[in-house]
Formats: sequence, structure tokens, C-alpha cells
Amino acid sequence: MTLHSAKGLEFPLVFIVGMEEGLFPNQRAMEEGPQQLEEERRLAYVGMTRAERQLVLSYAESRRWRGSAAYNAPSRFIRELPGRCLSEVRPKVQLTRPSSFGGAASAAPLNTPAFIEPRLRRWRTTARVSIPAMPTMP
Repeated sequence: MTLHSAKGLEFPLVFIVGMEEGLFPNQRAMEEGPQQLEEERRLAYVGMTRAERQLVLSYAESRRWRGSAAYNAPSRFIRELPGRCLSEVRPKVQLTRPSSFGGAASAAPLNTPAFIEPRLRRWRTTARVSIPAMPTMP
């Protein structure tokens, strides 16, 4: 379901994924100026206010984009929410050797600091928002 099609609907639990600069708000909106950015902000507000009880906002600290690794900052729409509304949750993970295209990943964990530390910084983060404390849109 798109955010546009969610207008007027409500759900007990809402997930909004891809909350990264360049994705949401998208790069074009950021380049086109304040009006397009405000439209993206309104769309984010529509999505966030569809949640009746729980809202989960997530972003990937790194992702493959057109064959290259991309490292995006969390969306400004997450950063603009009051801190008291957010609860950061990081997944518990077991790192494995990366697989080559079409191959299977090795199940043997690599526990050297040189391998683990840079990858831990890139694991995706999830922010949970407490609905009663959501700011109102003017």
C-alpha cells in the first residue's frame, strides 16, 4: 500500500520502511526545493498518523543501490520528531561471511574486530514512535 492510498485509513500497527535521506524524502524533492520537500513531509505525516497504536519507522544504514553500497543518513522526518517519542531498537545479529552473487553465505561467523566494527556501524536501525505524543501538523 502506498502512503497516498492510505489517506483516510487507520491500522493498529503501521510500518514505514526506507526512512532514509534520498529515499524519503526522495532526492528529487530535496533538489527541487522547499515546496516539494514540504509535500514529502505532509506525506510522511499522513503515513505516521495512520497508526492507531504503534508506529515503526525503519531505515537501513547501508544498502545496495544500483550495484554499489549506499550509506544514507536517517530521514530528517525521523530526526524532526520529539526525542521523547522515539525508542531506538537495534537488531541482534550474527555476522557471517558475505556471499558472492548467486552463492550461499558461510554460516561461520567472523569475529575479528577489523571485520565486525565497520559492519556494526552500518546495521539498520528502527525507531518506534509513541502515538499519543505525536506532534500535530499546522
